[in-house]
Amino acid sequence: MLRQRSLCDGGSQSGLETLVRLFLIRQRIRVRSQVRVAGVGHVDLVVGDRLVLELDGEEFHTGLAFEEDRRRDFALVQQGYLVLRITYRMIMQDWQRVADGILALVRRDEHRWRASRVRPTPGR
Repeated sequence: MLRQRSLCDGGSQSGLETLVRLFLIRQRIRVRSQVRVAGVGHVDLVVGDRLVLELDGEEFHTGLAFEEDRRRDFALVQQGYLVLRITYRMIMQDWQRVADGILALVRRDEHRWRASRVRPTPGR
C-alpha cells in the first residue's frame, strides 16, 4: 500500500498526465508534475531538468487557447527548455511511438542541463 501511495500525485491535472508520469516512473526516469516555470506558469510534466511534456486533452485547441499554448512554448524554449506537445490521440492511439520518442530523448540526455545548454539567467 505504501508503494502505491508513493505513486499518487495530487498535483496531476489529468488522466493523461498520470498515464505518462507512471510510465516514466516505471522506467526509473525522474519526472515532476505541474512545475511552475517563471514567465510561463505551470507545465504538465518536467522530465529530468528541462524536457517539458505538455499533454493536450481531447478538446481541440483553437483561437486564443492555441495562441496561448504557442506563447508558452516559445517562452519555455527561450529559457532553454525542450518542449514536446503531445495530444490525447497520440497517447491513446500511437503510444508506442510517443514512448519510444521520449525514451530516445532521455537516452541522448536531452532532458538534462549541460554546460553547453546552461539555463539562462532570468531577464537576459
